[in-house]
Amino acid sequence: RNNTSDHGARVYLTSDGTTDTSPVFTNVEITNNYGSISGAVHLRDWSNATFVNATIFGNTTASDNGTYGDVGGVIVWGSNDITTVATFINAIVYDNGPTNMENFATLNVSYSDVQGGWEGENNIDANPIFCNPYGGDFTLAQNSPCLGAGQYGSNIGSYGVGCETTNDESPTVTIGQLVESIGTSDTLVLNWTASDNNSLAMAQIFYSSNSLESTDFLSSIDAELGTYTFDIPDYEITSYSAFIIEVFDN
Repeated sequence: RNNTSDHGARVYLTSDGTTDTSPVFTNVEITNNYGSISGAVHLRDWSNATFVNATIFGNTTASDNGTYGDVGGVIVWGSNDITTVATFINAIVYDNGPTNMENFATLNVSYSDVQGGWEGENNIDANPIFCNPYGGDFTLAQNSPCLGAGQYGSNIGSYGVGCETTNDESPTVTIGQLVESIGTSDTLVLNWTASDNNSLAMAQIFYSSNSLESTDFLSSIDAELGTYTFDIPDYEITSYSAFIIEVFDN
């Protein structure tokens, strides 16, 4: 949790083709990690890992159209002469970005909750409804769709029930008016207000210089602050700039 690295900030697995590299990860939590080149889990080059009851949530990487496709969650990498086979059972892979999950080899996913959906037996795409993810609690609420949805009627994810039914409505966010023009090497202050039936947790700030064709992750801060100061270097200022502010509740 909360690691920073270049490739696979939490799990980076590779082999030389002559060694049996087939680890099994069971009941693991992989959350809130940042990889500058690839995000939380990077599996490649003859590494045949299996994940059972994993929670992979809130991991990020740079949005720069890099070699590995800006995958913040899970990437499985191979080529025509390099085989990699990864298996995920009863896993939650959710809210990782910019891309949640990507496969360039063989990726078998079943009985899992994958944001954006994933082909495989009995997979779902639904908010897992954790008790307090932005406070570090990834146990499941009593109304979570992951309860009993796993293989043989087990739960999806690495934890069981930790709280009563919760309301998973999204916060309402209002962004303040930006200045119409600004010079290079200046600062731009972003302001917002947010409301929710639960307490506010984290705000994630993203910047785009090309009308949202790609975005760069800037920072994660306390959503209650309602303000973020962006230092604009010469090479970033364009007439196509845009910001995204994502606010999460507890």
